[in-house]
Amino acid sequence: MKTRILLLAMLLLAGRPAAADVVFTFIQTGSTPTGAVTASGSIALSDAAFASGVNISRNYTNPLPTDWNALGILGLNFAAEAIGFPISGISASLANLIPLSFGSTIPIWSLALSSAPSGALSGSFYFNNSQSDMRFTLNGASSSGDFNSDAGGPSCGVSGICHFTGTFVRVPEPASLALFGLGIAGLVAFRRKPERRRSA
Repeated sequence: MKTRILLLAMLLLAGRPAAADVVFTFIQTGSTPTGAVTASGSIALSDAAFASGVNISRNYTNPLPTDWNALGILGLNFAAEAIGFPISGISASLANLIPLSFGSTIPIWSLALSSAPSGALSGSFYFNNSQSDMRFTLNGASSSGDFNSDAGGPSCGVSGICHFTGTFVRVPEPASLALFGLGIAGLVAFRRKPERRRSA
């Protein structure tokens, strides 16, 4: 009975449409000085953009607002923060990536992304809100970045820049993970043989 339920659940999940985006995430692995800064980030591409590959280069001097969805970018979030100095933290999403307006000098940003069709995403992201700035270089397991803040203390403040390293990899879709988990559970249930009751 359990095997039938698991197989039915697997069939139902297999029939569901795939998620509408492909997510790449930055996972920090270290920093210089050690433990001085934390950094994180993610970029979501549409299925179509991932399948065809991307080649995007935009910055704050663009004269017109960027239609990120039309470019295949469905989401973007990056953040960096000096440990012990929460006021020095900086974060940015697609909503912050706007063209420079008349008379304004902030924010300053640039985004460059490229990938082969259905391939790994690489590029760079820079963001400066006049108090703090962060730079990410995204290249798989060789990703890295920098963080600096006017309020960031001796390590990441005016007198220095903190460096960090990390990986920038694709995150498996939840539906795929669930399907994989159910598949394993189904195999385990299928291989288990019910114990025969011994007659007295």
